[in-house]
Amino acid sequence: MRFVMFYERFGKPMFDRVVGIVLALVTSPVLLALMAVSFIAFRSWPIQRIESVGRNNEHFMLYKLRTLDSDLAERGRRRRLGTLLREWSLDEFPQFWNVVFGSMSLVGPRPLSPEAAAELVEWQQQRHTVKPGVTGIWQVESRGDGRILEYNTHIDVQYLDQISFWGDLKILLSSVFAVMRYHEGDDRERELTHKTLRRMIPFDVIAWAAAIMFAVYARPTFVWPQISLIGAIATSIGAGLLHIGWSYFTGVYSGLHRPGSREDAGRLAFTSGATTATLLLLFTLFPLVRGIPRSALLAAGAYQLVAGYGIRFFTRADIDFQRGQTGSKRLLIFGANELSFETVRALRRGESNEWLPVAFLDEDEILHRQRRMGLPVVGGLAGLEAATRRYAAEALLISVPGLDSGTRSKVADAAQAIGLDVRILPDAAEMIDGVSPELRQISLSDFLARDEINLDLEAISGYITGKRVLVTGAGGSIGSVLCEVLAGFQPAELIKLDHDENALQALQLTLDGVGLLQDPSFVLGDIRDQSRIMQIFSESRPDVVFHTAAHKHVSFLEAYPDEGVQNNVYGTLNVLHAAAAVGVSQFVNVSTDKAADPVNVLGITKRIAERLTAHFAEREPGMFISVRFGNVLGSKGSVVPTFRRQIEAGGPVTVTDAEVMRYFMTIEESCQLVVQAGAIGGKGDVLVLDMGEPVKVVDLARRLWVQLRPGTEPQITYTGLRPGEKLTEVLSGPAEILKDKPHDLIDRFAVDSLDPENIEVAMTEYGLVDQA
Repeated sequence: MRFVMFYERFGKPMFDRVVGIVLALVTSPVLLALMAVSFIAFRSWPIQRIESVGRNNEHFMLYKLRTLDSDLAERGRRRRLGTLLREWSLDEFPQFWNVVFGSMSLVGPRPLSPEAAAELVEWQQQRHTVKPGVTGIWQVESRGDGRILEYNTHIDVQYLDQISFWGDLKILLSSVFAVMRYHEGDDRERELTHKTLRRMIPFDVIAWAAAIMFAVYARPTFVWPQISLIGAIATSIGAGLLHIGWSYFTGVYSGLHRPGSREDAGRLAFTSGATTATLLLLFTLFPLVRGIPRSALLAAGAYQLVAGYGIRFFTRADIDFQRGQTGSKRLLIFGANELSFETVRALRRGESNEWLPVAFLDEDEILHRQRRMGLPVVGGLAGLEAATRRYAAEALLISVPGLDSGTRSKVADAAQAIGLDVRILPDAAEMIDGVSPELRQISLSDFLARDEINLDLEAISGYITGKRVLVTGAGGSIGSVLCEVLAGFQPAELIKLDHDENALQALQLTLDGVGLLQDPSFVLGDIRDQSRIMQIFSESRPDVVFHTAAHKHVSFLEAYPDEGVQNNVYGTLNVLHAAAAVGVSQFVNVSTDKAADPVNVLGITKRIAERLTAHFAEREPGMFISVRFGNVLGSKGSVVPTFRRQIEAGGPVTVTDAEVMRYFMTIEESCQLVVQAGAIGGKGDVLVLDMGEPVKVVDLARRLWVQLRPGTEPQITYTGLRPGEKLTEVLSGPAEILKDKPHDLIDRFAVDSLDPENIEVAMTEYGLVDQA
C-alpha cells in the first residue's frame, strides 16, 4: 500500500516526465512528417488545440493532429488521411508534449471536453482527481466499440482504485497492441471468423519452414558443409513458435478481420516483421546455428509474408466464390456509413447466404473510389445503373439513417425503374442479436413524411400501469394493435371488448399464442346493446377506456345512414354512460379526420361522438377526450389491401379521381399517439395527430404496383368521386380553435359539447335526418 501511495505521489510524475520526453523525442520525426502531409491535405495548421478538463477540473489545451477538413468539420466528415490518422491513433502523437508540459499523464482517465465534463454526476467527478491520460483502460478495453460516456466514465473511476507502476506499464504496452488489433467489428464476428483464421496457423508455420529452407539452400553462394540441416530445421521450428507468440499480440488470428483483407495483411506483415526482427536479435546475441546469414533471415521473412498472404487471399476468394454459387443475391448498398458497415458484418457472419454485398453507393464525393469493408464505393445515385451492370446487382439496400421520405422515394424509384429489388434495414434489435438480418422489402409506410415519435413513457405509465383498461372494438385493425401497445405498459387487467368472436380469437392468438377464448378478459358484446355494455362495465370496473368501436366506411354509411347513427352515435353514448357510471378516470374516444368540417354520414356521426364526449367531460370528474387522425395504412378495408388484391389479380387498380389526396399513417404510429394523447389531453378536448403531408392516392397506387409487379406499367382506372367523398381532407374545421401543442406531433382543439338530449337537433343541423 505504501509503495502504491509513493508511486502515485512521486513515481508516476517521474515516470510520466522521463518516458514522456523519450516518446516525444522519438516520435518527433514522424510527427513532423505527418504535420507536413496534414498541412498539404487540409490546407490549414495541422496541430489543433482543444480545450479539455484536467486534474482538479482545471482547463488545459490538448494537442492533436487535425483529422477533419475545416469545410467538413460541421458535418463530422473526414478525408481519407484523417480516417487513417484516427484508426492508427497517430493524431494523438502531439499529446506526448502535453505530458512533457505536465498537463497530462501517459496513463489515466480519458480527457473530456468542458461540455461532457459538465454532465458528470458527483461520483463520476472522481475521475478528475488525477491527470487525464494519453491512454488508459478505456483505450485497451473499449477502443472503437462506441460505448456511451457513462460506461467509459465507469472505467475511468475504476482505474483510480488500481493505480500502480506495473498496471500503468501494462496499460501502456497493451495500448500499442490495442491499436494493432483495432477494427470496427465485434465479438460475434470474431467468433465466427476465428475458426477460419485459426486454420491458417499450420500453414503459416509451414510457410516459415519452407521460406527459411528456400532462403538458406537456394542462395547462389550456398555451400552445403557450412550450414547444418538440423540447425536450419531448428531455426524453422523456432520461427514458427515465435510467429505464434507474436500473433497473440498482433491479433492476426483473433477473428477481428476477414481473411485476405487489408487489416489481415497489416497484422500479418507486423507479425512476420516482428518474428524476423526477433530471429535477427537472437542470432546476433546467441549464435546458436552456424552458417545461416542474416540476409537469409530477412529474405525468409519476405517469402513467408508473401506465402502467408497468398493463402489468405485465395481462402477469401474461395469463400466469396462459394457464397456466389449458393444462390446469393448480389446487393448494392446505398449509404457508406457505420450502419451500412454493421449490416455488411451481420450479413457476412450470418449462416444464410441470401445476400452478397458487392459495392456501396454514396452521395458524398469524398468517399468515391475508396473502399469500405473491402467493398468499393462506386459513386452516387447517378451511377446506380452503371453499378448495377458492372456488378450484376439484383437488389439495392437503402441504408441512410434519417433519410427523408422524398430522397428515399427518389432512390427507390430509380432502383425499381431498372428492375432492382429495393430493401431497407430491419429493426436495430435484430442486428444486435447477431443474426443475419432479414432485409425487408420497402413498403408504402417507408415513404410517409413522418418524424420519429418520442413518447413520454413516464406519463403514459402513470395512467396505464397497474390500472384496469378496457378497449372497445378490440378485434379491429386499430383496436388490436392498440391492445398490443397497451399490454407493453403492464396494466393490471386489459379487457378486450368486441362483437366479432373471430376477431377476438385472432387477437388472443396474437397476444397469448392461443385462441381458446377461455380468458375472461376477452369479452363478447355489442356497444349498441345498452344493458349488455352496462353489465360489462359493472363487472370489469375499468379505470381507463379506449373507445375504437365504430363503422368507418364512407360509401357504406352513405347507403345505410341508420347503421352509422346507431353504432357511431348511440353506441358511443352507451359506452359513455357506462364509463361515467363506474367512474373511469380516463376516456379516450378514437375519431377520424372526416369529423372535421363533416360532409358525409361517417364524418357527421363521428363529429357528434366527439361533442358527446366533450359533454361528459363537463359533468364527470374523469378525463374525457377525443383523438382524431386520418387514414391508417393496412387497416381492414383500407386502400392498401384493396389495391394489393387488385394488383395481384392483374389489375386494373380503381381510383376515384386523379387529384384525390388523403392523410396516411401507420397503425403502429396512430396507436402510439393515441396512448400518448390519453396522457396529455385536457377535459373535452379533441387532440389531432400530425399526419405529415397529404399523399395523392394515385401515387400510392402506382408505387404499390411497381413494388408488387416491377417492370410492368401500372394499370389505373378512374371511377369518379363517390357520394359523400371529398377531393381533400382536413384535420381541423374552420371554426375550431387551436388551444396549444402539447406534443411535437399532437395539436389540441376545443370542441363544442352536445347534450345527449339534443342529438336529434344536431343531426338535423348537419342534415343527417334527411339522409336517414
